[in-house]
Amino acid sequence: MGLAPENAEEPDVKPEVRTPDRRERRIHKLEQENAALRAEVAGLRERLRRVEHVETHMVETGRWVSSLPFLGETGE
Repeated sequence: MGLAPENAEEPDVKPEVRTPDRRERRIHKLEQENAALRAEVAGLRERLRRVEHVETHMVETGRWVSSLPFLGETGE
């Protein structure tokens, strides 16, 4: 009889506890995805910088640049 009010309050408390955990997991997941995408963008920007450098060289000299392993090419 005196236990009824305590039990009635527990279901209200549990969803509040679960929601922040779920929210925090979601935030953490999104932060990880964001970091991975930022790293990918940085890598792509560096590769673009290198390609632009080669393009400038080709335009200025009229020469083809042979296989460029630093651009991810294998020479095949």
